[in-house]
Amino acid sequence: MNLVRTLVLALFLVGFAAGTALAIPVGEDLESSGERLTGPLLVPVELKDPAADEPTPKGAAPTQASASSEMPPIFVQASWVEYERVPATHRRRSLASRGAQVAPAPYQTVAVRRHGKLDITPLILKSARQHKVDPWLVRAIIEVESAFRPHARSHAGAGGLMQLMPGTAASLGCRDVFDPEANIAAGTRYLRMMLDRFGGRTELAIAAYNAGPGNVSRHGGIPPFAETRNYVVKVKKAWQRRGGR
Repeated sequence: MNLVRTLVLALFLVGFAAGTALAIPVGEDLESSGERLTGPLLVPVELKDPAADEPTPKGAAPTQASASSEMPPIFVQASWVEYERVPATHRRRSLASRGAQVAPAPYQTVAVRRHGKLDITPLILKSARQHKVDPWLVRAIIEVESAFRPHARSHAGAGGLMQLMPGTAASLGCRDVFDPEANIAAGTRYLRMMLDRFGGRTELAIAAYNAGPGNVSRHGGIPPFAETRNYVVKVKKAWQRRGGR
């Protein structure tokens, strides 16, 4: 009789413990490893960029990225070089003719010249971003130097969109001054060099781009050349206008 009472009591205690465990609310706070956890454990968390919530100050100038994105396309008739990977033409056929396995044909990079209409705005933005120069300043120099003509050539021998002299182009790694991408990359790099040389003073950098840094240093400012002085005025106007062609 005592054994029956003991078994009944044990079953009662087991049932009571199970009912208590199942009665814990799902949404109630839990503690795990010393940390207090609330609600479901697998909840997607949305990460926000702190700068996205910061309001733009009223009247503030647009950043270079936003200003660059507003630059309109500039289509020009040009020829340029693109590089493509193509299968190599030479293969060993002796082993294949005897039934041996032959490795896949290796690839080689070849230069392909293209002709047609090209938008140079992405090239301006790319070079300006790389050399930390205002893209609108680069665009202004192209406008004044060549009027957006990739094949323009001056009487002094300068050529291309940014009118690079052969010696200057060679020193900057530009092999073809009439290739828009190569010309803009070299011209923007040269402009960056002029800005660094004259302490970021834009007027002196523009003058040096036209007359050479030696003349600017020799005269302690914009040289007294009518061509250079007019050039600086034209570039500054085109730079400040920031409009269409």
